[in-house]
Amino acid sequence: EEHEIPEEPEQNEEEDVYTPIKALSPMNSDWIIKARVSKKFPVKQWSNQRGEGKLLNFELVDKYGTQIQATVFNKAVDKFDPILEQ
Repeated sequence: EEHEIPEEPEQNEEEDVYTPIKALSPMNSDWIIKARVSKKFPVKQWSNQRGEGKLLNFELVDKYGTQIQATVFNKAVDKFDPILEQ
């Protein structure tokens, strides 16, 4: 009696480029994540003796349900604030 060997399911090559949030590490700066914005906070601005600036905090969640908080500053706020949606 012959049995067919099932083929391995095809991996979605596009998904292979993404690093799961739980796999991020300070030792590795070469990563790309794919995540949904789960919370976006209002832009904060500051001014003190050292200068002035602004920051944007937001929370991300990947397809595994792992969350991470991110912060961007100054020019990155101008870039990401208009395009990030909760």
